[in-house]
Amino acid sequence: MKTNGSTRRSARVTRDRGSDEVGRDLPESYPAWKSAAWLGALAIVVALSWVGWGRIARIRVADIRVEGAVLAAVEDVRKAARIDADTLLVSIAPSLVDDRVRRHPWVASASTRRLPDGTVAIRVRERRPVLLVIGASGRPYHYIDREGRRMPFVPGHAFMVPVLRGLEESYHPVRPVQQPAVRELAAALDGLDPDVDALVSEFVVGEDGGIVLVTTPASGGQTLRVRLGRDGFARRLARLREFWDQAVLTRPEVRFASVDLRFEGQIITRESSPEGG
Repeated sequence: MKTNGSTRRSARVTRDRGSDEVGRDLPESYPAWKSAAWLGALAIVVALSWVGWGRIARIRVADIRVEGAVLAAVEDVRKAARIDADTLLVSIAPSLVDDRVRRHPWVASASTRRLPDGTVAIRVRERRPVLLVIGASGRPYHYIDREGRRMPFVPGHAFMVPVLRGLEESYHPVRPVQQPAVRELAAALDGLDPDVDALVSEFVVGEDGGIVLVTTPASGGQTLRVRLGRDGFARRLARLREFWDQAVLTRPEVRFASVDLRFEGQIITRESSPEGG
């Protein structure tokens, strides 16, 4: 009998412990009214979202606003975007508009936003010229940026950039300059040291495709024609500055008929008399 009583007590203890463990594992029952409140709130949010989306889906384009355009005419940017008036706002893909607007020769990048009032806002960043191409007639033809992209000359807007003569390629609003030497030169001119930039008057594309630099006048009015070759322009322009400081400014009586920087590690010069002989 003791054994049976002990067994019954053990069973009760076991059941009690099991009940405790189950109680610890399972959370208390959530009040029904709270569940109903949460479901009601969720239904309201879904309903409002549906109504809001329905309203947004019916919004049509009311205005196309162009921001950041100075040299790219605002109307030209709007035409490039190709957004028809009264178009549904949700049907406009910003990335597609960005791609279209970037085809404008003066636009480097574009970012399009759709606003709740029906406005399509297009912010553009324009290209920065590093060269001004002069045509065979002697008139400004177009600009070139650091990537070799061409931008049309805009009357009334001048940039203090070097002139480039002798480029015989026809202007193309989308295709960059094809001549490798000119593209590398443009890249080297972006962010050029101001002391070096002050020496540059113009560049000329030679018959062999190489680049010749014409300096600004030194003391006595002397200008130098410097052969730069077809590549390595950043290094050669830095060497020109050293040569200018060491050989031109310190010897104003010497006239240089030519300076050749095409060869690594050396500068080849030809001197002439002050009378040009």
